[in-house]
Amino acid sequence: MVTPNHINQSTEYWADVFTKNWGLEANLTKLEGEYDLNFLAVSPSAKPLILKVMRKNCPNWLVSAQIQLCSI
Repeated sequence: MVTPNHINQSTEYWADVFTKNWGLEANLTKLEGEYDLNFLAVSPSAKPLILKVMRKNCPNWLVSAQIQLCSI
């Protein structure tokens, strides 16, 4: 369960969140990250994607910067 000061680390939990929010079934593989969670999401119906789980109250500029970096 996610609490205000803790991000759930479970790959299965985030795979379920991914499916419920984006409608894609995917196998998630945890990737290294400095502060937040990163997963490689591989689905037979879509190109491989990166799922980023950012910490609560993460500054908007940092989220935008990371999205831009993933788009390069």
